[in-house]
Amino acid sequence: MTPWATATEQLAALAAGEATSVGLLDACLDRIAALDPALNAVVALDAERAFAAARAADLDRRAGRSTGPLAGLPLTIKDALDVAGLPTAAGDPARVQAVAAADAVAVARLRSAGAIPFGKTNVPLNAADFQTFNALHGTTRNPYALDRTPGGSSGGAAAAVAAGFVAAELGTDLAGSLRIPAHACGVASLKPSYGLIPVAGTFAGIPGQQRAADLQVVGPIARSIADLALLFDVLAGPGHDEAVGWRLALPRPPAGFRPRVALWLDEPFCQPEPAVADAIAAACDALGGRVASVTPVRPPLPAEEFFRLHCVLMYGELSLAAPADTFEYFVRRTARATGAEDFSDMTALLARGLTVRHRDWLAAAERRAVLRAAMAGFFADYDAIVCPVAPTPAAPLDERRLDRRTQRLGGGEVPALLHTFWAAVASSLYLPAVTVPVGLGPDGLPVGAQVIAPYLHDHLAVAVAALLEAAAGGFRPPVIAAGAFRSSAG
Repeated sequence: MTPWATATEQLAALAAGEATSVGLLDACLDRIAALDPALNAVVALDAERAFAAARAADLDRRAGRSTGPLAGLPLTIKDALDVAGLPTAAGDPARVQAVAAADAVAVARLRSAGAIPFGKTNVPLNAADFQTFNALHGTTRNPYALDRTPGGSSGGAAAAVAAGFVAAELGTDLAGSLRIPAHACGVASLKPSYGLIPVAGTFAGIPGQQRAADLQVVGPIARSIADLALLFDVLAGPGHDEAVGWRLALPRPPAGFRPRVALWLDEPFCQPEPAVADAIAAACDALGGRVASVTPVRPPLPAEEFFRLHCVLMYGELSLAAPADTFEYFVRRTARATGAEDFSDMTALLARGLTVRHRDWLAAAERRAVLRAAMAGFFADYDAIVCPVAPTPAAPLDERRLDRRTQRLGGGEVPALLHTFWAAVASSLYLPAVTVPVGLGPDGLPVGAQVIAPYLHDHLAVAVAALLEAAAGGFRPPVIAAGAFRSSAG
């Protein structure tokens, strides 16, 4: 079976007796052994237990015993989610011995559905960057160009799926951590509406954290939109405590529906590069007409004000995870500030977010509620927004500290954090967002489009993404010649 077979295709082959779980797992491990030295995507393996589970799945299938919807499917898990028996280090050398006693709820749901988690994939330190490198496991590279980042923080996850190591992965997203890597690596991802998939057992900066972090979600990465839908149906639903009082009943679009799509590419605050804008526009041109109506429009979201708000909400959430000495440094940095910093002073903005007063955080949350209502009004006229995931394709590898990092955009150097603007929209407003690959740019780097739908309309986002996938052609494998990835774009 080709390494590019989707999860749906692999499961069909298992059901038809054309493949075995042991064979699929063998193929995954062989490919990782051959190609991962160049990528450094996989940081831990649990082959012995995985083979035992695969043999059991094959025996059940041959005996005709009832199996789950993912029975026998091998996959890997982002190293920010607990997998029983494996460390959840989140890139931190101090946590290399932090072996999980139990699966995260989302991992347990995949396992209960028959999937076989057999390894962990790399993340930045504490899963808090959109490039993937750390002192414990090193740097993960992009399978389309080894001098480019796979994104972050689910960078190892997206690279593993794009390289054909696994058909699917499980990751997390707080400010684009599923979507930016999927865009950078040419694969698909689903950031669900906030609260739909339990996050218990997810590293959120504090070991053993019990509180569900604001903005934090768990979701799948795969090479096809159909696989995202399959995994989402397994993952979504109330946690154990909530299940006594509510059940999930998300709306689904009717068969054959013709969505009204708002195409958002014109945004002076964070104008996408032509390579990104052109690929998304071409995909929407192919989408428009018979299967959808597409209207270029800007939603009622004041971009710069919104992004400042997002920084307060995001870094305010992360403040408890900051070490005490780091937090006190930023307290002193904020005390020395003389006014409202602009985006050229990222250290000052980071300091204000991490040390925000509770009163000011409440004001930001209230402003977010106002913007959520405005967007709900916008969605009365449109079913979904199609926009960039990020303003550029995968960025060059850069291991400077985030607040000191810049990138080329609009003919000049801008703070690297602006790379997250487009992903921030769905994150801070709690909206579902699907990343769908829509082509390769002139330099051969992938481009993903982001499909954002109204709150709790996750199935609608998936349906529009499936139409866009069909129009644009979907996943395009990276070039692998003589067992090696290309060393640079071009």
